[in-house]
Amino acid sequence: MAGIAQVSGQVFTHYTVREERGLSRYATIADEAAPAFFVRKALPPVLTIYAENDMAGRAEENLYLLAMLKGAGHAETTSLRAMGKDHGSVGHDLRLPEDPGHQAVVRFIRTQAERR
Repeated sequence: MAGIAQVSGQVFTHYTVREERGLSRYATIADEAAPAFFVRKALPPVLTIYAENDMAGRAEENLYLLAMLKGAGHAETTSLRAMGKDHGSVGHDLRLPEDPGHQAVVRFIRTQAERR
């Protein structure tokens, strides 16, 4: 795997999975169903894009993941806070070449492709 790019990712166990397990959607769990569970130094490069006006707690989850990756010694972590975007538009607008998120993803892919 050349890299990991996530857009407004839920880094703890997804709230739907938590609800299926009879837990509150706001219970914080990071088990095998959560990206945060897999934080390691030896991961491929990571790009995280999240919205300025994302879902409650989602931006903070992404910032947590970034902090944990850095704490684990992962050196190739990049992030973009998509200003003026919400949870829907941050992903939807990636199709637009002028969108900063689109540009970040293209740069990320090109960088990883050049290394191969």
